[in-house]
Amino acid sequence: MRKELKTFGLSEKEIDVYLACLAGKQTPSQIAQTTGLKRTSAYSHLDTLKEKGLIVTRAVARNRFITAVPPRDIFPHLIEREEQSVQTKKELLDSLVAAIEKKINNKKITTSDITIYESKQELFALMDLVIQENSNIFWIGSMEAVHATIGRENFYRRFTIPRLNTTTQAYAITSRDIKNDVRFGKSLGAFRRYRVLDETKNIPAVFATVGEHVIVATVKGSKLRAVDIHDPVTASLFHLMFTALWDRLEE
Repeated sequence: MRKELKTFGLSEKEIDVYLACLAGKQTPSQIAQTTGLKRTSAYSHLDTLKEKGLIVTRAVARNRFITAVPPRDIFPHLIEREEQSVQTKKELLDSLVAAIEKKINNKKITTSDITIYESKQELFALMDLVIQENSNIFWIGSMEAVHATIGRENFYRRFTIPRLNTTTQAYAITSRDIKNDVRFGKSLGAFRRYRVLDETKNIPAVFATVGEHVIVATVKGSKLRAVDIHDPVTASLFHLMFTALWDRLEE
């Protein structure tokens, strides 16, 4: 019987008190004596059992008498109450899952060490991450498509100037059109080295590594999308390939 009563959420002491109450009408003092509990503890458990509907109390003169509700009468109601509680929890869980999924869908997608950036604000956050790495940057591709999507001046203000303050170097394998960038001649020459690979001019993408990050940025129409792979092995492999290609190209 004790095992069954536990399934309804009764503690060991509450079971002792309830079983004592089943013996017939008693005062709290008698129940305390029967169960071996202190009177204050017995009163506390009696209050809990009353809240659960397992006992009823009746005052006669100055005495308080306790009677247990017969199991056949009360336990079907307890089962119904548990079922209602489970249903409520299911509804709350459904609401919670929906809220979490909505929150996740409104953020950038992150899986393991791969992060996808799509909105302009997210791309600016990626630029900040690259600057915070405070490491030399090695990239292949054409920046023209990137400039076209987020704005040349935006890129210069949000990324180039902060990078110059770190005094890190940028090594680029790109088309010779880089010489036409007015910013290049004015301030970037000391902080950027490049080798010519004109084929990159027609590919709207940039492949770069900085620290332990490999970043692939692609342009489709007017939209720029970047994928950041944070993995030291992948970064080392890209750097090895970059160096091998760099050594074979002219300045």
